Amino acid sequence: MTNDQVLSLAIGLRSLSPPNMNGWFNYAMSANLEAAAAESKHIREAIKDSKEMTEYKEQLKALQEGHSIKDKDGKPTYDVINLPNGSQLVKYDIPSAKDPDSEFSTKLKELNEKYDKDIKKQDKRMKFLNEENKMFKPVFITPKDIPDGLTREEMNLILPLVKRD
Repeated sequence: MTNDQVLSLAIGLRSLSPPNMNGWFNYAMSANLEAAAAESKHIREAIKDSKEMTEYKEQLKALQEGHSIKDKDGKPTYDVINLPNGSQLVKYDIPSAKDPDSEFSTKLKELNEKYDKDIKKQDKRMKFLNEENKMFKPVFITPKDIPDGLTREEMNLILPLVKRD
């Protein structure tokens, strides 16, 4: 199981509550939640932003907000995209983003160049999410233990916990 999957379990298992959950399934999910939550602290620490990446993200957000379309109250417009690992991606509505010669694109390029070394370091740290986690010891279930009534998203969440013959 990858570090990213462990993070997903630490977040997703909190809200897992199918209607026909038997005792074994309930126990297994609770045990996995407890173990994943404990291990997720170590994973989050390993991928934590450096001081420079925090500065970069703050400057990037200010740049995006400054160039995005504003609503009637003068606030930037954006969409929030929920990622499988529980984090969210904010996508600002910036019409000039596609124009490589726009003021936004020019300032973005300058910002990225200024923090290039730090962005590369962060990208390297984030590869840790795809690595196998050797500390998390899941309590496996069998396909017959899976209760009826799981949503597709819930099934995808617990799939790494299902022991297949």
